[in-house]
Amino acid sequence: MVSPAVVLLAWAVLSVVSAVLGIALDPPSISNFTTWVWLLQMIFFTLYALMSFGKWSKDSNILLNAFFLPVVFACEWTTAIAVIYMMVVKAELFEENKERYGMVVSWIGNIVVHYLTMVVLIYYMHLARTKYDISSYIKNHPSKFDYVHVIGFATFILLFSYIVLFHPNQHYGLPSATDFEVAVSILLAGGVGVATFLAWTQAFEW
Repeated sequence: MVSPAVVLLAWAVLSVVSAVLGIALDPPSISNFTTWVWLLQMIFFTLYALMSFGKWSKDSNILLNAFFLPVVFACEWTTAIAVIYMMVVKAELFEENKERYGMVVSWIGNIVVHYLTMVVLIYYMHLARTKYDISSYIKNHPSKFDYVHVIGFATFILLFSYIVLFHPNQHYGLPSATDFEVAVSILLAGGVGVATFLAWTQAFEW
């Protein structure tokens, strides 16, 4: 049976290759939040691969799983929610992709790019809770609320930076939402993502 470490190493390699090719073939794609999230999870799983097959300290494990992981999850969560919304309201960018590539290819691409990454991350999160025991770190942290502030602020900065740089309302062509509404919705989704991660690690006990 193939070990989880090998599976995730293969995913890390695939992520690096996909990210490099994607940006090289379509440089404007860097303005898509999906590209940001893909690069984020690529860095995460590359670090995991290095940690798994190298000699990394316990502190490195904590930084990866207790701090980097919730930020990646919150951004993945935000993307998953946003994509559902944009498909429902028929955002211009999604409609253009359907016309360019066809309905079937467009849907398959959406699932692979936006949701397969979430599936792999949840798979890793299950391993992290059972093997790396990040819940114990959080429970034993001197100040749980300081910890929440750190991961919440990191998520906020990342999402806010994207909003300021690329103005998602105009970029995706959202017909019935203002810039302010889109910005608040993105930040709120990120906050819910952080809260969901905390609830998962604590088994809904704080």
